[in-house]
This record gives sequence, structure tokens and C-alpha cells, in this order.
Amino acid sequence: MEMTGVLIASVSSQTHSRPVELFVFCNDLTESDKGKLHSCLRGDAKLTLIDVEEERSKVLSSLTATRHLTGSAYARIMIPDMLPDLDGRLLYLDCDIVVNSPLDELFELDLGGRPAGAVRNVVSAERLAQLNSGLRRPLDTPYFNSGVLLFDLTEWRRQGITARAMDFAKGWEAENGDHDQAVLNYVLVGNWLELDVKWNSNPRFVSIDAAQALPLQHFFGKSKPTHREYPEDRRIIYDQYRALTPWANKRRSSQFERRLKKKFMRMNAAIKRALEPA
Repeated sequence: MEMTGVLIASVSSQTHSRPVELFVFCNDLTESDKGKLHSCLRGDAKLTLIDVEEERSKVLSSLTATRHLTGSAYARIMIPDMLPDLDGRLLYLDCDIVVNSPLDELFELDLGGRPAGAVRNVVSAERLAQLNSGLRRPLDTPYFNSGVLLFDLTEWRRQGITARAMDFAKGWEAENGDHDQAVLNYVLVGNWLELDVKWNSNPRFVSIDAAQALPLQHFFGKSKPTHREYPEDRRIIYDQYRALTPWANKRRSSQFERRLKKKFMRMNAAIKRALEPA
């Protein structure tokens, strides 16, 4: 939850040319948790916390996932349906992101009738071939990272992208380690606008100076700035916004602590399954 709070603080700290309204989709958050997230808000930005409906949660939890990603990752596919009163542009951001500049440039882009814009995944030719082979398509097909998605809500709904994506997800078995991201790449093939890489870059993969200049830092992968061993010089921007949240002085976790926590959670889940009536 810390990273979500830091994201909220970072977005709402920018001087955007238009009103900012943030929506956070929640699963099992307490009122105390929600209060902490609201306390991260800055300026005139508005924040709405939306509990994912039970029926949608059941659908999401049934989809292919891993220990690293749960079924809730697929929720981004449903966003246009979960916000039926919104039209126009909407920017989806993974929770492991900090925003360090106004986002107006994205909202002024011409998507050319496409339902979404995204940044191409920066991977080796071998990994790209692996990702595309699981989708049974040419191995050099452009493949995007779904952590940052610029929606044209009107086009998305008109083209029925959510229904098509969920239909594909329900009948597809992941063969390449990608899940909701692969589903979106399959459904949107040839139908997405490629955004500049600056809108979805990991600060660990560029120079320190370049990282500081990124308008948006995405800490994708297993290594996070909440971890004790994460390089301090690559989390400078993150820490600036962390200082505005209730987690400002929270001790970062060690690798040993995280492994112990995962083992406990798996053991607890196994006990719950064993106690369920047959």
C-alpha cells in the first residue's frame, strides 16, 4: 500500500493544467488504510477509492496468474466498464510508479482512433520472440508494457475491448510468464499508439542523470524502492514523495524478512484450504 500512497502524492504534487481526479481500485482495504491513502493527496486533486465488486473479484481470481502477479492485475482491462460515467481520456498507472512532472502532454496526444497508447517493452530479441510465440503470432511483433496505459474510453468501449480481452483471458493458458499484459497485447495488436519511452522507464536501467529527468519512473520487476537493498541513488525521486506520506519513516524490509513473510502467507493459505469443508 505504501507505493500506492507515494504514487498518489507524486501525481497530486504536480502543477497540471487541468483538474486531476484519481481513482484507486481496492481489495480488502480497511477504513484506516483508506484514510492513509487520502492523507497522501496534495493540492486540489480529488481521490476516489473504489472497492472491486465481489462478482468481478471472483472472475479476476479465476484467471491465470503467478505468485508475483495475482488475478487482480487483470482489473485494468475492466477499468472502462468500472467507470461508466467517464468519457474521453484516462491514464492508468501501476502502483509501483512515481510521477515527477505534469501529465498534460499525454492528454493532448492524438491517438488516431486507437483505443489506447502504451510504451513498447524494452526486452531482448529472444524475450520478445518468447512473448509473441505464446500468442501464436510473428516473433517480431511490437509488444507493449501495460503498466502505463492511456485510454480513449470512448473508442475502447465502442470496439468492445474489455469483452474481447476477458473472453481471450478465460480460455488462454500463459506459456511465457506474462498474463494480463499478454492478453492486452493480443487483443490490441496493431491497434495501439506507441508512446515515448520516457513515459514508462525504470530508473535502474538508465543513467542517474537520465533517471532524475524522467517524467515518470516505473519500478517494474521484483526489486522495489521499499526494499532495504534497493540502490539509494535510484530512489531519490521516490523518497522525495515518500516523505509526504504516512510511510515516510517506515523501515524498509530486508530480503530475508520478505522471504519469511511469503512462506508464512503460503502456509496460512494452505491451512485455510485444508480447513475448508469438502
